[in-house]
Amino acid sequence: MSKKMKRNNILHICLTAGYTESSGYQEVVLSKQNALDGKKTSVISTNVIRRGNKLVKTKPGLIITKEGVNVYRLKSNVTNRNIRKFYDVKDLIYKIKPDVIFFHGLCSWELNTVLKYKKKNMYVKLYVDNHADFNNSAQNLFLYIFHKFMWLYFIKKALPYLDKLFYICDSSKNYLQKMYKIPYEILEFYPLGGVLFDEVKWKRCREIRRRELNLSNNDILFLHSGKMDSLKRTKDVLKAFQKIENDNAKIILIGAIPYDLEKDIMSLVDKDERVRFLGWKTFDELREYMCASDVYVQFGSMSASLQQSICCGCSVMVYPYDSYKPFVKDNGYFIKTVDDMVVCVQNIIDNPNCLVEMRKNSFDIAKNLLDYRKLAARLYE
Repeated sequence: MSKKMKRNNILHICLTAGYTESSGYQEVVLSKQNALDGKKTSVISTNVIRRGNKLVKTKPGLIITKEGVNVYRLKSNVTNRNIRKFYDVKDLIYKIKPDVIFFHGLCSWELNTVLKYKKKNMYVKLYVDNHADFNNSAQNLFLYIFHKFMWLYFIKKALPYLDKLFYICDSSKNYLQKMYKIPYEILEFYPLGGVLFDEVKWKRCREIRRRELNLSNNDILFLHSGKMDSLKRTKDVLKAFQKIENDNAKIILIGAIPYDLEKDIMSLVDKDERVRFLGWKTFDELREYMCASDVYVQFGSMSASLQQSICCGCSVMVYPYDSYKPFVKDNGYFIKTVDDMVVCVQNIIDNPNCLVEMRKNSFDIAKNLLDYRKLAARLYE
């Protein structure tokens, strides 16, 4: 077959986690975009899904999303979680007959199954991505050895057959190069992205949600989201906000508070009428509140919601992780401490017009780097 053949049959394999249709995870949004682009789109996943902030098992089998994505959910067990081996993957691949395979998560036994299909069908494009870095993988000696020897062996066998090995950020690229000695030539930056609204819909979402929150045109809305554990530093965000003496500065919290921190965080929420905790929201709801917000605040652990907030036009205040640096260019601030946040918030309050330029810069970054429509199109090349 010609190398310039049209790519119309896309398969995502994501065995590190399940496929939750209402979430904003990469494999979910990408596969939906593939279907919206007119591609036959399938997903092989596990039967573990997110319900609110919890992981639960659902019925294995085939579901079809409203966008037309065929999702095959395979039964999950302890063995699956450790080495990600499933018995139905081979049969499903040959049933689907994809011409593009996106294998999400490098370390899985089933990569061998995909390689066998690729060897028999060399016209197939095979992309693999890596989200792991030294902060979230190989955390103890046993796991380090497991990765350094067993997974390294499988990965070295796979390299000649990969069209690209995607990394989502600099820390994941460094992990690939140091842990597995991956050559630079096969690596390609493929960030977690976001969904952009057109201008009319963005304005409508902004107006509706700000009216719901009873905000005036002069109010500056900050947003902090995610699982608000100690690493997220939610208490520090609220302590910084308490030091701001301005009634037009408001902040909303969206996500889940762990039980052991609920009392402390809610006591800070209840002390300040400018602070509102909205609880857990779906991906679509979160995006609408991001449109209503002016500034996204996150100076604890890294969060994929940063990219989506930029796609919604938020300026940002985030910790200066190297992995964040491509996304923060004249559209916000890097902050490390409570005092840093206080200074930056006060600067915005004193110069509210700066939000207009930062919003424009966020939209530019989103269009150039983060738009899932462009990210999806790269799979068809």
